[in-house]
Amino acid sequence: MPDLVTVQQEDFDVSQELSALRAQDLRVGAVCSFVGTVRDTRALTGQAQDEVQVMELEHYPG
Repeated sequence: MPDLVTVQQEDFDVSQELSALRAQDLRVGAVCSFVGTVRDTRALTGQAQDEVQVMELEHYPG
């Protein structure tokens, strides 16, 4: 099974995603996930330069 990383703004159902993953491969025994948001510091400070421009995500597949 290839590695898959998805970044999206739309809401989704985590349990539905896990069920789909397990349906593809019955050997799946554990799943680790990260669900988060980025703080809108511009809304807190009112400063245009505080707008989020980039978000980086790194992982070690090994």
